[in-house]
Amino acid sequence: PPDAVGGKIPDNPVNTIYHPIMPETKSKKKISKDYSYRSTYKHKLSRARNKAQRGGLSKAEMMKKYGRFPKKKEWWGPEANYEEWKERWIAQNPPPSGVVAEAGGK
Repeated sequence: PPDAVGGKIPDNPVNTIYHPIMPETKSKKKISKDYSYRSTYKHKLSRARNKAQRGGLSKAEMMKKYGRFPKKKEWWGPEANYEEWKERWIAQNPPPSGVVAEAGGK
């Protein structure tokens, strides 16, 4: 029982977090997600690589055309491979000053 560990069950359990050691708290503020990473150069490069690997197709178009996702080293884009695409993309989208243009390539 909660009394055995030093805590007490709150009278109003709605919006109340119970923990045997921590004091009671009422959670009124909703925590919002942080999407600031989406504006980073690394994230934009990664998303562009994903789309380029699929040959510029959206997920729905790719599934309709191929019926599957590309395998790890498979490249459906017009370029010969990832390295060739990356050089062209970085030339068209130069990184901001102080940012190293690297993304987890496959």
